[in-house]
Amino acid sequence: MADEKKWEDIGSIPLEIDYSWNPDEKRGSDRIDIKFLKRLAFEGILQIEAEITYDKIYVMKGIIKDLSLGGLNIYLSENYLPFKDEAKFPIKFKIGSRSFDIFAILKWCKQEDTGHCIGLEFVDLTPQEEIFLKSLYQSLTYK
Repeated sequence: MADEKKWEDIGSIPLEIDYSWNPDEKRGSDRIDIKFLKRLAFEGILQIEAEITYDKIYVMKGIIKDLSLGGLNIYLSENYLPFKDEAKFPIKFKIGSRSFDIFAILKWCKQEDTGHCIGLEFVDLTPQEEIFLKSLYQSLTYK
């Protein structure tokens, strides 16, 4: 039994705890936090701005807090939001050299001290947009 292995012979795997995990999370896919996008090839990104047009009248600019394959979370400094539940509207944003001009549905809205955070679900992404978003997520797993 000279070849018997001991626990000390097994290499360790560095593990990290994901403190952002929420058991009540209702998203169908993991979030990509903006701080992780900064670690990718998009050097110089401090924030990703988004433009929302609602009812062809209201144009608001916000900052993306996180995104996933299914949608995104945007901070708006607006005190008043004209949105109705499940409102559908176009949103524009850019990640690196890739521009998005897509539709999203309002899923939730939360008032904060200086504005609002809204959760949006993407509608009818093109195959190219889906591939790009998936590649962002895959890049995070390999960094």
